[in-house]
Amino acid sequence: MNKALLPLAMAALLFGCDGRRETREVLNMPDMHFQPSIKAQEPQPWTEFGEMMKPVPGTVPMDWQPYTITNQQADELASQIPNPLPASAEVLLTGQRYFNIFCTPCHGEHGDGMGTVIRANAGMPLPPSLHTEKDAQQWTDGRIFRVITRGQGNMPSYQRIEPEKRWAIIHYVRALQRSQAPTEQDLRDAEQAAPQKNANNTKPNH
Repeated sequence: MNKALLPLAMAALLFGCDGRRETREVLNMPDMHFQPSIKAQEPQPWTEFGEMMKPVPGTVPMDWQPYTITNQQADELASQIPNPLPASAEVLLTGQRYFNIFCTPCHGEHGDGMGTVIRANAGMPLPPSLHTEKDAQQWTDGRIFRVITRGQGNMPSYQRIEPEKRWAIIHYVRALQRSQAPTEQDLRDAEQAAPQKNANNTKPNH
């Protein structure tokens, strides 16, 4: 190499390795570098309106359980479906967790219809309270399960929640309803379940 060109070659080498470049000067495999990949929620140019591609007809997600009750059969059949889960403490905690995730934005933490989107004046209509006799209190567990599964009115379908979690949510809704009008037995059970304090109001010795 000509000695006169050596400084220019060294400067070009240093400039190409300064760590600031995101692309190479020479691409041996441009197809690997410029891949026609589509990012999540990005319009797809080969579809008619740029929408996301739909699944092949007849395909279903893995572990998906179909819900075949139609709207015409709902009042008669869905109301006859019993809740397969026991109202245990574990089930109630699961129901509380998923109720707080999916239901509280509209129904509120207490099921009174004053959720975060309602209090924020986001333009959402006020959902009915879960404590009124008109709706959830007179509905069977099966009918509530259908509403969670299919949706109703402005409420969308929540089939993405596993069926066991939907049944657990219903148990928690029943607990919220009973908390609004507890019986004397409910109050006695709550007192017995509450942690007992000693006479001096100090922590117990371990």
